Amino acid sequence: MDSSKCPTCGTSLSNFTALQIEECGTLLHSQSGPLDSPGVAETISLIDNCASEIDRLQLQVEAFSSRQRQLKEYQVKLRSLVAPVRKVPNEVLMSIFNLVSQDNLLWEEQGLSSSLDLWPAGEYGLTTMPALVLSSVCSRWRQISLSYSALWSRMSLVLNVDIANSEDSNTGFFTMVKLYIDRSRTSLLRLRIDTRHQNSPDKLRNPALSLLGQTTERWHHLMFIGINYFRREIFSIPDNVHDFPCLKELELDAGDMVSLEVFRRAPNLRRLGMTCGAIELTSNFPWPQLTSAALTGAEGLDKVMDCCPNLSSIRFQLYWGSPLSPLSHPPRAFPNIRSLSIILAGNSSDVNTLDIVLSSFICPSLTSLTLERPTFKGDSASECALLLHTLESFLIRSSCALANLLIRGLELSDNDLVAVFKRVPSLTSLVVEDNWHMDSSSMTPALIRSLHSASNPLLLPKLCHLVLTYAGNGF
Repeated sequence: MDSSKCPTCGTSLSNFTALQIEECGTLLHSQSGPLDSPGVAETISLIDNCASEIDRLQLQVEAFSSRQRQLKEYQVKLRSLVAPVRKVPNEVLMSIFNLVSQDNLLWEEQGLSSSLDLWPAGEYGLTTMPALVLSSVCSRWRQISLSYSALWSRMSLVLNVDIANSEDSNTGFFTMVKLYIDRSRTSLLRLRIDTRHQNSPDKLRNPALSLLGQTTERWHHLMFIGINYFRREIFSIPDNVHDFPCLKELELDAGDMVSLEVFRRAPNLRRLGMTCGAIELTSNFPWPQLTSAALTGAEGLDKVMDCCPNLSSIRFQLYWGSPLSPLSHPPRAFPNIRSLSIILAGNSSDVNTLDIVLSSFICPSLTSLTLERPTFKGDSASECALLLHTLESFLIRSSCALANLLIRGLELSDNDLVAVFKRVPSLTSLVVEDNWHMDSSSMTPALIRSLHSASNPLLLPKLCHLVLTYAGNGF
């Protein structure tokens, strides 16, 4: 089509220039009346036609733009259809979902903080409720998520027990807990219950906890957090239910004899953790079947070991300030213990506490040793010094093939560490971390050189994993 003609009427667009600008200016200054010329009417008509054509073309542009947007959306969907992730087998996706959905955080009230410290503050969505989020992406992912009941069996409940009663409980929270229980079907349950304040058992009752109390035959891991003692009444466990056939791990912040008596018929229980309070060995708890224990004190260790002859892993969390005498004279052998952890908590007042505990042990089968003291602002490093000869004596007495050693927050010189390393050439994993308030650090160039593969003789010939955390200002 000739671009100089109007596509609507065929008029030549070149006629628009017939009246030159200079000529129009002359006419405007010389004529007093309207100009009677067919060229003027023709030009005005041509302008109107151009405006109409512009409107028509703009409509076409908008139509094509809309079509382009639709095609782009279609293109995105087509690319999604051929995306590699759609070729991933359901079994692989299920494994990925399983790794992502290790825990689901359910709040009774949005904004409650959790003492579990597992989730970053303010995080929601996939971070806190992965099973629910994954099941909402698409029909395929929903089908996979719903078919894998274990995704829904890992729950952490954060309760505000000040409002927890059958009349005022959050309906949405109850519904969500019920949804997870229903979708977990017959899977074993991993439960973390975080209560906020102390209350009597009858006031701590909660419809959501009552739902969980009806599933005791599926409890596999139970962590009960808070200063409330565990009681049957909190979960409204029926009077005729006394068995916990699948329970394998039990962790209680606060426990007494009544709390432990609840679980006297748990034939598969293997691990017990207590954060506060001494263990009541007089209860009918199934002590002999335990293989792992986390205790808050070392007093009565002989009785604990007598009641738990199969312990292979033991963790002490010792609090400074309470008097502690040597535990066993002479040191007692614990041939089954393979993992020993000693955590010193609170403000230090007796630098010999750790020494006293270590001097009571002989562990010939030990493969993992952890000596740790959390960082407390304002503490003096000299108050938590570890005597080299005590640790060396322990290693010599035990004659163990130690594979894993973690020392955190305890002041040892570089020479002390080298002396310890010489006693454990079997180490494959070593972690040494400074306390951030230490006056001096054991991490020195001399220590690094001693660990170098060029050293002769090789200090730790089997070492495969090494972590050194330095807290000084200069190196």
